[in-house]
Amino acid sequence: MKPIRIGSVGLAALPPRIAVPLVEPLSANSLLRLRGLGADLLELRLDLFPQSDENYLLGVVRKIRAATRLPLIATVRRDAAHPWPGPETRREKLFLSLLPFVDAVDLELEATLAGRVARQARTQGRTVILSHHDYRRALSPAELSLLIRRFRCLPGNILKIAVRARKPAEVIQLLYFTRGQALPLITVVMGEWASLYRALAPLFGSRLTYAYYRKPTAPGQPALREMRGLYSRLYPTSKKRS
Repeated sequence: MKPIRIGSVGLAALPPRIAVPLVEPLSANSLLRLRGLGADLLELRLDLFPQSDENYLLGVVRKIRAATRLPLIATVRRDAAHPWPGPETRREKLFLSLLPFVDAVDLELEATLAGRVARQARTQGRTVILSHHDYRRALSPAELSLLIRRFRCLPGNILKIAVRARKPAEVIQLLYFTRGQALPLITVVMGEWASLYRALAPLFGSRLTYAYYRKPTAPGQPALREMRGLYSRLYPTSKKRS
């Protein structure tokens, strides 16, 4: 299988990699501090930024790009929990305008724009994450298999699945599902079992986890300092990040 990269960072299961979601512009000093705290990548959660104006968001992304060497993932989430304003054509235009300044895009697997934006992103050498989020529950094996089939029909590089687990059996099910897939996966548990899952997920093949800097963007999401400290203790190779 061809190695998966986002910018300069390789996404093998080990060593564990951490992406930090940003929900607001940060100063150059804060961006430098994130690197020192152990961030491997930054996810720009543009749907959560203070303004949704395209010119504003593009300007912010350009400033972040100039201020850090960390790879950037552009995310403009639109689902029941994130009601992005305006038509899909507007969101698609924003994604396309961001491509010169980011290393990857995260698109909802079910979005009508996913195929078009993914093809443009791949043409420009960007990595494409196709994602599915369920903030209420875990998914059955049949539902997980359906996501795999949908993913294979689109030009994505990585499939991301994030679900709300409410009991240990659901955590174990997602771990073993992750281990059993040949395609590159990012799997995430939200809720009270989030930290445990993120600790174990690299062993089962998940390529990336997420940890917050100032405030979480998902239920149970751990802080960056906590997650990097845990990985440093559990995975000796994580002390030698490239």
